[in-house]
Amino acid sequence: MSRMGAPGNWDAGNTPWPWDPKRAITFFDAINLIDVYLDQSVPISREMVALFFFHETAFSDIRQKVDKEKPTDSGLGPGVGFGQLEIQNSDKPLFFNKVYGIKPDNSLFDKITADESYAIQVHCAYLKHLYDNGATTMGALVSGQVGGKTKNASLAQRFMLAEPRLKSAIFSTSQDALIDALNTCRWYLDPGDKMKAKIHVAVTADNKGQWFNPITLPKFQQYWNFTVPKSELLYGIRK
Repeated sequence: MSRMGAPGNWDAGNTPWPWDPKRAITFFDAINLIDVYLDQSVPISREMVALFFFHETAFSDIRQKVDKEKPTDSGLGPGVGFGQLEIQNSDKPLFFNKVYGIKPDNSLFDKITADESYAIQVHCAYLKHLYDNGATTMGALVSGQVGGKTKNASLAQRFMLAEPRLKSAIFSTSQDALIDALNTCRWYLDPGDKMKAKIHVAVTADNKGQWFNPITLPKFQQYWNFTVPKSELLYGIRK
């Protein structure tokens, strides 16, 4: 049975972009599913995969949202799922043919966003595909996720710094510690002041062309109470 969906009423102006409460799962559910589907032979931690999901969608199983103001744009991009896997781009068709025996088409977007378990299974299988095809270090796997181009290389380093922080915080019973650790990875290539204003965040100083966009606790208290519920922190994640 699916555990997807955040209960309650949600004001769109006070939800982190592009998170969708109807397709959301908690941090703990994400970790549990990563534990199920991430092959232990892959040299990447469950915490790193969770950072991918938090960075891309804040733990919601959605299709990529793009700028609807562009006249030729449908408002939907090539990425899908918690980690925004671009299922029809680059090496993805080869991956789906080799691992699943299918050719990704438009129906696959709906299949992935309808089932959080399948979405995470597919993403973890893709990470194994990268590893099996030459990405033999965690750094290479991270670059395969965030993009290997020069402009993205420094973003990969942000993940490498965030991963030990989340590993340290994950067994704590502190909501604040987990929030701070997750937010460490929320760096993006700077989209410009117009886009920042559109998604209701403060314009901040650039850091080598990057932009820090954390999901802050004061503004997004309702989001964090769902995503990292204090009731789950009573026992913490079992080692």
